[in-house]
Amino acid sequence: MARHVATRCALLMLPLFVLAAEATSVRTYSLPGHGILELKVPSSWKETVSGPPAGLPPTIEFSPASGNGFNVQITPIWSPTGDPDLNRPEVIRALVEKMGRKQLDQAVETEIRLKEVKGPGAVGYAFTLTDRAPAKGEWTYLTAGAAGVGDLLVSFTILTNSLDSGELDRALRMIKESRWSASPPSEPGAPVRP
Repeated sequence: MARHVATRCALLMLPLFVLAAEATSVRTYSLPGHGILELKVPSSWKETVSGPPAGLPPTIEFSPASGNGFNVQITPIWSPTGDPDLNRPEVIRALVEKMGRKQLDQAVETEIRLKEVKGPGAVGYAFTLTDRAPAKGEWTYLTAGAAGVGDLLVSFTILTNSLDSGELDRALRMIKESRWSASPPSEPGAPVRP
């Protein structure tokens, strides 16, 4: 019996080992006049970067190499007036809570439960909601939030059809490990995206 319990425990932990083992690469994004954002992205994820006109922040979008199992959207925001309070934890918490409350009318949940998103250079909050009636081709789960990273407020949306696939954890780890720099990339040879 002990062998069966050990085998079951090992099988349950296998996804954690696979999650930890996936290769990542540092991808850098130039934010003209506002430094560089560095993200440790799972190597298998493809990306698109859309930059609106007039120097507005870009949106960086990640998806699987094939299919539509998830979608991650990240927008690094800076204060046009240099407001130092833009990315303070209490400001972020209030902003994310307000974002979540606006989504409750379409969600199964009746209240927002914020979770802290914290890493070496990032502090913020996120919530997860379940779509009450997702249309065909839409995602079931929305995780959204924001984190202060250097001088930036990094807003993010993570759309998935499963909370257990590992993609949500990978995306949140990417946010937690994100870094901002006023200078060129810290990893030699890392390409800087516009």
